[in-house]
Amino acid sequence: MSTRLLNVIGDTGLVARVGGDEFLALVTGNVEESQIRWLCDTIVEELAQPISVGGGIARIGASIGWALAPRNGDNAS
Repeated sequence: MSTRLLNVIGDTGLVARVGGDEFLALVTGNVEESQIRWLCDTIVEELAQPISVGGGIARIGASIGWALAPRNGDNAS
C-alpha cells in the first residue's frame, strides 16, 4: 500500500506507516483545499485497484481524514 500512496503523493510530500493498516501522508507548501480533495479522491481510487494475492485477487477500500494547518490546528496536538 505504501508504494501506491507514494505513487500518488510523489515529490509533494511524505508517506509513513503509523501502525497496522494506517498510513499518514504529509503534504507541505501552499496547498488549496481543492487540491487536497483531489488528492484524497485519487488515493481512494488508487487503493481500490485489485491486488494479486496467492493466485487470487484482493480488493480493499480506504477511508481518509484530512486537516489543513493552520485552519484546523497550528500544532501537533
